[in-house]
Amino acid sequence: MVFLGFHAVGCLIIALVCEAILLSPGDLEDSKTMLNALIGLEMMAMLLTAIPFIIWFYAAAANRQKQLGRALPVAPWWAIGGWFIPFANFVYPYHLAEAISKPEPGIKSTTPLLGAWWITLLVPLLIMRVQSKAALPTLQILVFVELGMLAAAAVLAIFMIRYINNQHLKFAGVLPATPVDDFAL
Repeated sequence: MVFLGFHAVGCLIIALVCEAILLSPGDLEDSKTMLNALIGLEMMAMLLTAIPFIIWFYAAAANRQKQLGRALPVAPWWAIGGWFIPFANFVYPYHLAEAISKPEPGIKSTTPLLGAWWITLLVPLLIMRVQSKAALPTLQILVFVELGMLAAAAVLAIFMIRYINNQHLKFAGVLPATPVDDFAL
């Protein structure tokens, strides 16, 4: 969760620096070079954040499968491979997160947290695919939106990790099952 917090703050700082530098009049080529450097920095931060998150995601899936004593609808190995297989990466991580976040077997997860996290994660990934073809003014807006949404996705991921961990502890009997909203702080 610490990595996700740093990533969220880093995305916001990079977005603000990006907008401050790129909105000032100056050489167009220097602005585009600075923008590409900031995008590269953000990508490195995302990679450093993704590694511990994927490790946690796999451990949570394996733990949930062990708790249930049966296979999940989506195999735990998709917690790793689901992020790297084209087109599957738009579906399998969400389905696995949904499977491991259910309060009890057979009950559909009712938290809007997963959907919000997934949307704020997918939109920046789609933006990244069109950035290379965008002109500078549009590119500035795309980068700002991308970084803002990635920061939101990181914050929502922190809440999601907390929610899923609490669901697992409740299922194991470590935490009492309470009717209060797990999304609340």
